[in-house]
Amino acid sequence: MTTDIPPHLVPLRATAYGPDSVHVSLSRLRAMVLDGLAPAETGFLLGLGATSSAALRAAAAHERTPDGARSPLERLARAAESAASAALVPHRVAVTGSGAMAAALGELFATGRGTVVDPPSPGPHPDLRASGAGPAIVICVSSEVVDLVRAQEWRATGTTVVPVVERGDRVAVGPVLRPGRGPCARCLELYQVGREPGRAALAAALLDAPQLADGDPALTALAAGLTALTTRSELAGSGPPDGVGLVASLPSGTVTHHRWPQHPECSCVTMAA
Repeated sequence: MTTDIPPHLVPLRATAYGPDSVHVSLSRLRAMVLDGLAPAETGFLLGLGATSSAALRAAAAHERTPDGARSPLERLARAAESAASAALVPHRVAVTGSGAMAAALGELFATGRGTVVDPPSPGPHPDLRASGAGPAIVICVSSEVVDLVRAQEWRATGTTVVPVVERGDRVAVGPVLRPGRGPCARCLELYQVGREPGRAALAAALLDAPQLADGDPALTALAAGLTALTTRSELAGSGPPDGVGLVASLPSGTVTHHRWPQHPECSCVTMAA
């Protein structure tokens, strides 16, 4: 499903802030305060009520608009359009896995400016991204351990992967696994195996095991939001540093950062040496 929201439809709301200033709330952008306004200009801006950047541009060009209000109106219109352009990055995102987390992520991306695509098998497609047939990013949802096979297969096609691992009262988001730089999924598992010797056998067993009941709905919502923001920033070219991931935890919704460098024993390091 694709949903496009033209920038000129981003809503705005103006309210009184002081005798010569107006507070303006903008969707997807920090509020602005316009001050130094004459009474007529303040009254004009407040009279707009809920509006849009398209209406603001029309008002700025109207012959009855006070001269001092034209520049603030143009500023607001540009800010709204900039916010819309930055927040709604065209994308093709695939979500693998099942359960409430995968469903929540599908819904979040389906309401943005882009397409949620069904993940094809990466095997027969050596370069899905270059052909335009595959997703720009694949989000791999799994339980307890990283979905190592899927993550490595997608990375081999030149596709960026965001792992999301549900671990009871915690959900790990990321790090973003970028082809050719930073850690890969195997790096993450090698670090875990170093701390938990039985991890390798556990990973093999859990990936084939049936899924347990969905996790806490509030934690799912929080982690899905963090995943969507991480993915959207990566698509916009401003993603997190290499190896940096997030962990959202119960009971209070604590979010912590963790850094995972490339593991010195992983093939992504030894083969490149």
